[in-house]
Amino acid sequence: MAKTLITWPSGSADGEREAKRLQALYPAVSNWVDGSALGNVTSKEFSLLIVVGHRDEIKGVDILKSLAQCVTRLGVQRVVMANCESAVTKSGGTLSDTNELWAPAQRLANDTGARVLATKRDLLFDEVGKSTAFAGGGTDGISPINPSGSDLWKEFAKQDGVDEITTGIGNL
Repeated sequence: MAKTLITWPSGSADGEREAKRLQALYPAVSNWVDGSALGNVTSKEFSLLIVVGHRDEIKGVDILKSLAQCVTRLGVQRVVMANCESAVTKSGGTLSDTNELWAPAQRLANDTGARVLATKRDLLFDEVGKSTAFAGGGTDGISPINPSGSDLWKEFAKQDGVDEITTGIGNL
């Protein structure tokens, strides 16, 4: 069985706490690493990467590019962005300076080719730390699940160039 690697953005106290709580529930199939040390991981035994933290901690272009480099280098094929609304493209209105061209999850999928699962709504701490949004024993070690009565996750795949451009322009 492949393993899951769990991380959080460097300096994220909430991300670190919940990531460690989640990993402690599934120690045989997962490991954790501080986001500041993610670039030092060399093992290819991980098929899934879970990134836990607040959306504002991961949405920056530099953070996503760094994360994409790690995903590509490790050969990870699935990423779970356990961050509030990481499947949502934020908009401040037509031609606003605060508009995102792509949701953070779509940007990561486009940059890596990995399948990315991300949240469509706010993610509660207990959904991560008490594993109500995850289950153990899947082919990747830990798998995201929808909590009872909730449609939480959305999956993203790499867009072809035309779709990527038209999506970005549409979100301006």
